[in-house]
Amino acid sequence: MKKLLTILVLLTGMITTTMAQTNDNDKSMITVEGKATFSMLPEKMIIQIPISVEDTDYTQCSKKMKEALAALRGALEKNGIDKEALKTQHFQINENYEYTQGRRIKVGYKGSVNMLVEQKFTQDLLDKVVEVMQNDTFPYGYNVMFDLTEEQKKAAGEKAIEMAVADAKHKAKILTQAAEVKLGKIHAIHYDVANIRPIPLSPMYKQDMAMSRAGGGDQLELTPKEIEVEKSVTIAWIIE
Repeated sequence: MKKLLTILVLLTGMITTTMAQTNDNDKSMITVEGKATFSMLPEKMIIQIPISVEDTDYTQCSKKMKEALAALRGALEKNGIDKEALKTQHFQINENYEYTQGRRIKVGYKGSVNMLVEQKFTQDLLDKVVEVMQNDTFPYGYNVMFDLTEEQKKAAGEKAIEMAVADAKHKAKILTQAAEVKLGKIHAIHYDVANIRPIPLSPMYKQDMAMSRAGGGDQLELTPKEIEVEKSVTIAWIIE
């Protein structure tokens, strides 16, 4: 008898829960998408220096590229750049061809690699890199870009989500007031990560070799622009 009562109680609880869920689903609802954009001044600077060498022999081409990379790294470190801020990217060697009288002729090999300087932006850091690049030993151009640090991305993302939720609430309030109905409890919240626009690098300045070498002792001053982080949420409310 006790076992039968226990089963009845469990079944009653299941029916009550199911009925409550069904009742919520049967009620009229309002679904609103909230959007927000939060802007933040980036703190991280990325300086990209493309190195390119050529040679008729593969081994010599590889050797030249490694030597050029080591020389640049050494000069940057000697000028006060933290070695932890120096990274390499896209190290590759390909066959090099020229076109003569409509014919494609192999002339050797071409190697390329990017030296990256990634660190918190300061004018002093930028000046030190520019000073090295003005040396005739390094006939390379460079690109200066800015991005949010991981801490900034997290903070900006959280703030944008808060603003998106507030936007959805504001829209829902206006709609229910206009329709003369009352906003009830939240039925569901949907946060679609796939619809979030990725945070881009913000290219601010591009310096070619001629400008860099002719710049003399002139200071290069840059002011990064704010980077926008976009978030969106969809909230469904029950209408009472």
